Amino acid sequence: MSVTERSIEFLNNKMIREVQHKGYLERHRYLDAFKKVKRHLFVPSLFTLENGRWEEDEIDYADPQHETLKKIYVDKPLVVAIKEDEIHTTTSQPSLMAMMIDAGSIVTGMKILEIGTGSGYNAAILAEILQQQQNLVTMEIDRGIFRTAKDNLARAGYEKIVMVNKDGGFCEPTYAPYNSVIVTCACTDISRRWVDQLKTNGTLIAPLATRGFETLVRFKKISDKKLVGEPLAYVKFLRLQGVTSIINHYHMDSHKFKSFKRLLENEAKPDRELNELFAQNFHRKKLLDFMFYLSVVEKDTITYEDNSNDKLGTGYGIWNKEMNAGGLVLVFPGKVLHYGSEGVKNLIKKHIDDFHYLGNPKLSSYSIEIASAFKPIEKKDAFWNIKRRNFNTIYSLNK
Repeated sequence: MSVTERSIEFLNNKMIREVQHKGYLERHRYLDAFKKVKRHLFVPSLFTLENGRWEEDEIDYADPQHETLKKIYVDKPLVVAIKEDEIHTTTSQPSLMAMMIDAGSIVTGMKILEIGTGSGYNAAILAEILQQQQNLVTMEIDRGIFRTAKDNLARAGYEKIVMVNKDGGFCEPTYAPYNSVIVTCACTDISRRWVDQLKTNGTLIAPLATRGFETLVRFKKISDKKLVGEPLAYVKFLRLQGVTSIINHYHMDSHKFKSFKRLLENEAKPDRELNELFAQNFHRKKLLDFMFYLSVVEKDTITYEDNSNDKLGTGYGIWNKEMNAGGLVLVFPGKVLHYGSEGVKNLIKKHIDDFHYLGNPKLSSYSIEIASAFKPIEKKDAFWNIKRRNFNTIYSLNK
């Protein structure tokens, strides 16, 4: 083994220990897959943001640079492609990949569909677990990303994985049915085709966006007409592209919504009362729990990401657009901005009171059921129905 190979082995094992420290890779098959698949083979270019500009490190595979390898073998998502100064492709955080694999209970011999090939690293890990590359079907809508992933997988020795350059929302019926469907990009609805091509008792794992707030969810297909599941973690992924995606459940960002950015800069003001209220009642994790609750119960919830020079970060809150009674409250880390009527302030305070009354429910307190968008909903205590295009998602608190 060469000096470079020993260095890669050391760095990969160090990254794996970071993942294990978070409670993953307990199964030997999963651990062996992460040990065998080398992450740098899927990162021909690494982009990092330096002083507001993207800097690119290109990998020389004949003689990989040690400093670049150190940046790759970390338990963090990596940006591997930039387009028009925006993030175009990433390779997911290894611990999040391990979480999704664990949630799907992936074992040797299964047939898996992956939506969103990205760099191909996740596909290689899955292929190692399955032990048969042909049992993995991975779909990528973007032609450029597809070609790069194909090159990456070939470089790493995974040329028999079934790769499909098509809108993943339409699934791939040729190889169906699947034991599990794993979606690696944020979606705003559950595609009817994912459900149709999933085996009974199979699992669907996806980052589901609800009014801008993303959670990793796991569903089990009970029958052709019923899926039940639960949210697992707060996450953030690049968006699903294609005609099956709907925009209204995604977050807003400062690059694309200039008029809203101007509203924040020129009209919205820090609110002392709300600042104190949130500072006294919510630490970071509890704040995420409240904002998730808010995204489920409040139809006018807004999630806004400020990527401008001010870098306020991600704000969650309520935006009521009514002509006379309208207003805005956005809660950023360490700052709450308010614009418009006092009614919107009173509304968010009411939601805080209701959240406390329900016992400050955590993400693990909820269960989810998928129901047809055209079927009447049977109402029960503490339940909320989120309308989507193909299916409705019914959130309820566990007793």
